[in-house]
Amino acid sequence: MLPQLTLNRAFMVDFSAAEPPCFALGMVAVDGKETGFLAMRPKEAIPRHITDQGFQFGHALYGTSQAVLAQFVFRFYGHALYQALVNPALPMVQIILTTMIASGDYFFFALNPSGQVTAFRSEIDAHNIAGMRDNLPAMQAATTSHHEYEQGVRAFARNPAPEGTLMNWACRDNPDYLDLVNNVATLNRAGA
Repeated sequence: MLPQLTLNRAFMVDFSAAEPPCFALGMVAVDGKETGFLAMRPKEAIPRHITDQGFQFGHALYGTSQAVLAQFVFRFYGHALYQALVNPALPMVQIILTTMIASGDYFFFALNPSGQVTAFRSEIDAHNIAGMRDNLPAMQAATTSHHEYEQGVRAFARNPAPEGTLMNWACRDNPDYLDLVNNVATLNRAGA
C-alpha cells in the first residue's frame, strides 16, 4: 500500500507541463523522512499490466574525464526502454542523489498522459542503488558545464547505448523544487 507522499507543488505543476518524453529528479517526504525520486513522463501510456511487472533500473556514467554525465535507464519488461542523461555537477542533482544513497531509499514515478501516476519504492537499505553508491565520488567531483552537458547529450543521441527512448531532462535548475515544507502537495493511492 502506497503511503502518503509529499512533493513540491511547483515541481509537480512544471513536470506535468513539460514536453514528453521527459525525466526529472526531485525530493519526496514519506513517514516524516525525505528522500529522492526519479520520475518520467512517456509520450504514450505504459499499460498497467506492464507496470505491474515492475522494471529494471540501471545507472552509468557517460562522457570523458572532463565532462561526466549520469545516465539512468529504465527497462519495462515486454514494453520499452527509456533513458535520461543529467549533469551531476549541478548542486540540486548532488543533493538528491546523495540523499537517495545515504537513505538507501528512493521512489520512482511514471506519470502517464492521462495523469495516472505509477509509483515504485526501492528496497529499503538497498546496497548500491544500481551502482550509484560506487559512482557517487565521481559525480560529486564532476565539473561538467552546461555546454559540455548539451554536447554530451547530442553525442549520446547519435549513438545511444543501449537503444531506447532518450527523455528530455526537465525541472533541472530550480532549487525551490527541493522545498518540502512550503508549497507542497500530497500524492496518495488515489493519485491526488
